[in-house]
Order: sequence, then structure tokens, then C-alpha cells
Amino acid sequence: MVNFLRKNSMFERIVPIVKTMIKSILLFLSLFIFSTAVMAQTDTAVSPIVGKWKVIVFDAGIHRDFKTGQTACPENLKKSLAGKKDSAVTMDLLTMLADNFKNYYFVFTDDGKYQEIRESKIKQEGVYQIDEVISSIETTCMTRLGTPAKQQFNYHLKGKVLRFSLPLRDKKMSLQCEKED
Repeated sequence: MVNFLRKNSMFERIVPIVKTMIKSILLFLSLFIFSTAVMAQTDTAVSPIVGKWKVIVFDAGIHRDFKTGQTACPENLKKSLAGKKDSAVTMDLLTMLADNFKNYYFVFTDDGKYQEIRESKIKQEGVYQIDEVISSIETTCMTRLGTPAKQQFNYHLKGKVLRFSLPLRDKKMSLQCEKED
């Protein structure tokens, strides 16, 4: 009688469904465990951008190399300023802007924080996120008014050299930094 019930009952129809459900649950759990393990490894990997970076080259209309001490003005800038009464003032302002980045450092920590340091004083600090797909860094810091300010810029990393490309009004400013050990 028991065999008859097993063969012709609902039990016979439910067992394959339950087995399929158990297999699906096991597959889901194994995928979940695997993906969690992969994410844990990814989260613990230290980004190559982590560290202290010293600005060695400033370029925004005027090219200033702090390692060699050389300053260069491109021909197109010289031509655009030629004959204008405020050309000397413009060059002085560009030189002063460049000089702001002498002894300037960017520090990126592995916990997503960053600092901008000039002559041993913290000028700005906040948090950062890296998008390695589009090679950009987004920083967020608090303004003097207490509101968050975001800035996104492109970067290129090659060995111990990090290049930033930052928007500067209608032009781009680029900084080349060298990693300190």
C-alpha cells in the first residue's frame, strides 16, 4: 500500500520539483560565496595611486618644471600676448599660479581619503574615488561654507609618475607628480 501511494501520489510529483529547487539554492549559494570572496579580494587590493605624490611639473599656458627649475612659454601664448598692454601682468599671474604648486603634494590613502599639502601645511582634504575604466578621480571636500565640493579630473599613471588633467576655466591645467617612497 505504501508503494502504491508513493507511485501514484502527489509525493511522486513533488520530489523532482524539490530536488530542482535544492539544486538551484545550492548553485545560488555557491555563486554568492564565490562572488563575496572575489569582492573581498578586490576590496583589499591597494590601488597604485595610494601614496604621497610631489608635483614636479605644472602646465597651464606656461610650463614649469620644478625639478630642473626651467620655465617655458609656448609660442602660441607668446603670440597671443604680443603687443598687449597687460601681457607682462598675464605672464606674472601665470608664473605665480605655477609657483603655488612648488613643494605641493597630493596624498591618497588606502581608506579613500586624500590631502593636498603645500609646504607642510594641509591646504585641502577630503575623500576620493577612482574610476579605473575612464581613468578619472573624483574628490569631495568641504568648502569654507560647509558644503561639499566635488571635482573630477583625468589621470594617467605610469610607474612612479602620475599625471592629472584638471579643468581651468576654458583651458586645462596638467600636473605631473612623482611618487615618494
